[in-house]
Amino acid sequence: NPDLENSPAYITEALQLGFFVEVDVWAMPDGELCLGHDQATYPTTVEFLRHSPRVICHAKTPGTLWRLLQENIHCFSHDQDDCVLTSRGWIWTYPGKELTEESISVMPEWIDRDSAKWDTKCLGICSDWVGRLTPPATGAPTLAGSELPSDGTSGLRG
Repeated sequence: NPDLENSPAYITEALQLGFFVEVDVWAMPDGELCLGHDQATYPTTVEFLRHSPRVICHAKTPGTLWRLLQENIHCFSHDQDDCVLTSRGWIWTYPGKELTEESISVMPEWIDRDSAKWDTKCLGICSDWVGRLTPPATGAPTLAGSELPSDGTSGLRG
């Protein structure tokens, strides 16, 4: 549901369902932090971003990345790099690029919509469809991005 993407209530729901959550974060000139995919939409706090070790923040600007690092919040920033390291050493890997045991496979459905064909020999999977996977079936934990339907059939995408 694009209308709920990055909303604090939606993020909280995903965390309560046991998902890791990737959220988009913007640092504003006045110091306020906001969530939102294409623009700052929902005001948030450092405490909210830190409240669960399962929140991974996608810093949308270099200034935001710097701020999140200063606050010791798990974060990363990227455009279309093959991969980048998160602040906790995870390899955040662009769709279709080579994976390792320490990689997060991002949006594998962009390459193949059949989740049975996804490479699960990785640290985790960040997908709009994480609800279609289970750790026993895949061997990899699932990460949520920010579009989680109430029925839990999909993950979150930031």
